[in-house]
Amino acid sequence: MLPQIFQRFLEILLELFLPPELKLSFEMDAYRDIPVSADSPFPVLTFSHGRGGFRLAYSSLLAGIASHGFVIASIDHLEWGLLATTMGFVPDPERDAGELVLATLDLLEVENSTIGGRFEGWIDISMAATAGHSLGRRAVFAHPDKPEIVAMVGYATGSTDGVSTSKPTLLLVGEEDEGAESLEEAYEGLIPVKRFVSIGKTGHNSFTDQCATIHGGNNFIETLIEMGLPLPDDIVDQALNGCMPENLSPPEVWRIVQHFTVAHLRAAFGIDDPPVGLGSGITQAFEGVEILYRSEDQGYN
Repeated sequence: MLPQIFQRFLEILLELFLPPELKLSFEMDAYRDIPVSADSPFPVLTFSHGRGGFRLAYSSLLAGIASHGFVIASIDHLEWGLLATTMGFVPDPERDAGELVLATLDLLEVENSTIGGRFEGWIDISMAATAGHSLGRRAVFAHPDKPEIVAMVGYATGSTDGVSTSKPTLLLVGEEDEGAESLEEAYEGLIPVKRFVSIGKTGHNSFTDQCATIHGGNNFIETLIEMGLPLPDDIVDQALNGCMPENLSPPEVWRIVQHFTVAHLRAAFGIDDPPVGLGSGITQAFEGVEILYRSEDQGYN
């Protein structure tokens, strides 16, 4: 709990010292303590953020996926998160990302099966998948052979860490991401069922809420650098990649990412059999956006 407190303390300090017009907060259409749909139990998706990120940095993207009937557990990977990147504070450098995913699923199962538990009866723990962005690949592809992991989704992960699995895998990347080519090469090495999506005018950081803030003209990254915050050059480059005015707006990117993620997971979980929204003509549904889509899906192309 202590590292999370330090992280929140850092966020408060930044908000205090930033010029008033540069806000780090991000408003979104999400609500606490609303009634659970009668359609439960729902499948589970764990999500692992990228380097320099934190569990709330993808809230808009993940809320959209959750709205289609998924329970999403967004994990704080403190070993490569915000504090580790900006302050060098790593609470446990030996912590294993893959074990953290399994611990998260175990916790959800306990809360789901406990009378009065936070998620009592909401979750179908037999339908679980992993997803993540960038360095989050360490968690996403950590357990290709675990029976409890049904499918995997990698956003701009650059690679699949050499994973060879027949479990349904979706790889999605921005065309302007420098890791786009290597991720497509990783797709080549996967066993079907597999899918690859590349979105035009999109970059490495287009998946985050912060990218929407920058895209809207509030380039707080430049302000933080001017304030003397020690941000590594490669982190700065990735933070701005895909977030410039000439790029596709992040909400439009999220809409495309949400579609392919939800369709992929529904197919993997057997909710849609045969798959829906994953045919070769689906790219035409996003008018004005150039999308490269490849798939091998046991005849449902």
